[in-house]
Amino acid sequence: MLKLKYINTFSGINVQNSDPKRQDWLDILNDEVGEITFPDFKKYIEPRKLRRMSKLLRMTVSCANCCVENMKGFELRGIIVATGLGCLDDTRKFLVEYSQNNSASPTAFIHSTHNTIAGQLGLLLQSHSYNITHANTGACFENALMDASLEDHNTNEWVLLGGVDEQIDWLDKLKIQLEDFSSLNLGSGCTFLALSATKTNGAVALQDVDSFLLSNEISAKNRILQFLEQNNITAGSLDLILTNQEIDIPDYGEVEQINYQSYCGSYFTNSTFGIEFAIQRIRSGDKNVLIINHHEEKQIGLTLLGDA
Repeated sequence: MLKLKYINTFSGINVQNSDPKRQDWLDILNDEVGEITFPDFKKYIEPRKLRRMSKLLRMTVSCANCCVENMKGFELRGIIVATGLGCLDDTRKFLVEYSQNNSASPTAFIHSTHNTIAGQLGLLLQSHSYNITHANTGACFENALMDASLEDHNTNEWVLLGGVDEQIDWLDKLKIQLEDFSSLNLGSGCTFLALSATKTNGAVALQDVDSFLLSNEISAKNRILQFLEQNNITAGSLDLILTNQEIDIPDYGEVEQINYQSYCGSYFTNSTFGIEFAIQRIRSGDKNVLIINHHEEKQIGLTLLGDA
């Protein structure tokens, strides 16, 4: 049973939006996926702290700070981060430094791990509560969302949940050598959400979330149908289906379907972009939106959002 039922606010930086405070970028949606235009990070992070941060951490801290600002009056009781690649670029830098010098600075190592992101947020926000990183590739965000939604907190408490992955130049070069991935439009993005048991103005309801591996015994179509039925969603009550690649889904008539990956590029946590997309559509009048995250033909993540 979900205990944190509301997404009260979000903040994101992606190829469609470079302003982490902006929550209405659907009206400027562009189907050309380029590189992220980064904001002036000095607006969101103290300059003395900014100097030592990678671009990944700068995105993360900027978005997290915007969520914190919007949740004044609530007590932060947990930080949960999902990332497929973590600080992979810093990992490479650490390994190169070590291989060349037979040693490396402690700072290089500290910045190279997956849990660097959540750890840095805990330090900067002075949070001593629950702090964890989910790093299980394409399903990491849905698992992090399930983790966050099951947290049992008081009405004035909230959990900071984020999904982040960065575009790395040397991965673009590497994918050319891999036949199955050469056509992928690699992207990057960062999204943070504020979850609580109490809704505020503009909140969206988190109705359900699931994550599973496909097998010969069960098809994606049947599992999606089961997920919708257990939430009493019929063809007439579903307004939008967001997917990140083609998948066999139940026939729900004239329900609008949009491939959100065509707007943000491919990265492990790009279902967070779908979450941002869905929140804006619900705030504009949609009642129920299903986000389907289909990764590498075997991992499926399902998130159902609705009007609060």
